[in-house]
Amino acid sequence: MTEPKNVMTVIDKEQLLESVMAMKTKGFRLSQAWASYKDGKYNLSYSFADDTTYYYETLRVVIDKDETIPSISEFYAYADFYENEMKELFGVRIQIFSNPFFHSSSEYVDLGVFSIPITVLWIVGITNSVN
Repeated sequence: MTEPKNVMTVIDKEQLLESVMAMKTKGFRLSQAWASYKDGKYNLSYSFADDTTYYYETLRVVIDKDETIPSISEFYAYADFYENEMKELFGVRIQIFSNPFFHSSSEYVDLGVFSIPITVLWIVGITNSVN
């Protein structure tokens, strides 16, 4: 059995996308991402794992409170969940790439009168998928 190895690498925010792309190219999965706030700065950590070699690497980016960080969801689609948590819980500003299907300056899609029927269908669909 291979001995697990944990590595922490501190990078600049300009290196984030390039470093994440390198992890994706190596076949690493995004294991977790989180934020912390200390001394007026955000510490953003992105952890990647290689399940075959048990290699685990965390990329740490330290930014000021008013800085914006690029989204990594271009490489890992499920990173949206982690980034949304960083945004909602800590107020981290994340540069999200625009949705090519909706041309709007708003972050949300206004469904108007269809919002209630779509919500009901969504709830019924999720409930049925659990059964």
